[in-house]
Amino acid sequence: MPSAHAQNFRLGSATTSLTSTAPGAQSTYQLACKLKNKVKAEITTSNTVTYTFPAGTNCTTITAISFYGSAVSLSDPNTVITATSVKFMSPVHVPQNATFTGILAGITNPLTPGAYRASISTQNSSSGTNSGANIFA
Repeated sequence: MPSAHAQNFRLGSATTSLTSTAPGAQSTYQLACKLKNKVKAEITTSNTVTYTFPAGTNCTTITAISFYGSAVSLSDPNTVITATSVKFMSPVHVPQNATFTGILAGITNPLTPGAYRASISTQNSSSGTNSGANIFA
């Protein structure tokens, strides 16, 4: 009988939109990615989701988070927000081959204009990782 092992997958079709690109402004970030069409790429409600932003970003000003259409509790002890990262447990199951969007309201943009890169990583149902990056200006 073959042994099970963790599988890692790259996220595809990454897109980002911001309600404001002004330096230092608070903005709602919408970051979308597509899971691979592999059974073990699915995200379950016991899996963590982590968004990482560049230096100069301030995530501690977040006022609301939703993931794949469901609210994420800011007061949940599994929700951890630092200046440049946001980590939470997925509130819903995201099936293989699905496009999911994380909406993070209230992030403060870096003070210096430019092109930036945000990354996302999630645990998946194989105990591996799905990962990718979104570019925004």
